[in-house]
Amino acid sequence: MNQPYPPSGEEPYGAGGGPPWGQQPSPPPYPPQYPAGGGQQYPGGQQYPGGWQAPAPSGWETPAPPGWQASVPPDWQAPSGPPPSIQRAVMLMYVGAGLEVLGLIFDLLVRKGSIASGIPGAILGIALWLWMARANQAGKNWARITSTVFFGIDCLALLLILAGVGLVMHSVSSSLKIILVASVLASIVTWVIGLVTIVLLWRPESSEYYAAMRGR
Repeated sequence: MNQPYPPSGEEPYGAGGGPPWGQQPSPPPYPPQYPAGGGQQYPGGQQYPGGWQAPAPSGWETPAPPGWQASVPPDWQAPSGPPPSIQRAVMLMYVGAGLEVLGLIFDLLVRKGSIASGIPGAILGIALWLWMARANQAGKNWARITSTVFFGIDCLALLLILAGVGLVMHSVSSSLKIILVASVLASIVTWVIGLVTIVLLWRPESSEYYAAMRGR
């Protein structure tokens, strides 16, 4: 039985020579692989080494070329310095350190160093204020967390001071009452500075700065 011819008059496909007339041939699997044992010639006269594979077409997942970097938004810029919230917080930390220095001078001049335990505490407070100021300015997130913990401790210390002054206020002399009131006011001012500092450190723009500086 004769096989039908295409309208153009071309010869039909022979047995095993391709798909029936009117059907598109199936594409070969990609990537094409060639048998091992280089030096053999393939259609077209080209020679392929053993195990050679054609390169993957555009769009395939391939290893990134050397020097490749992920694209960033066009308006993105690396932070050149801390935002205003961090700058204000650092300034308040330096103010807190200055108040600790004034408290130390007050103990040395007015109290004549009669309360020896207050002097090491004042020196430690100065060092902590300066340490936290430098670390937060550098964008260290652990410093923000540590500053928050220190503020929590300061809250407890203020409550103890208020309770202690309330207990002894009625039994001390007038001059000592003035000193105690001044100490309480200084503690309250220091607490307010710490509160404002912590609020500034946890503002959204501050959090973005800490995230950008992470790992540096």
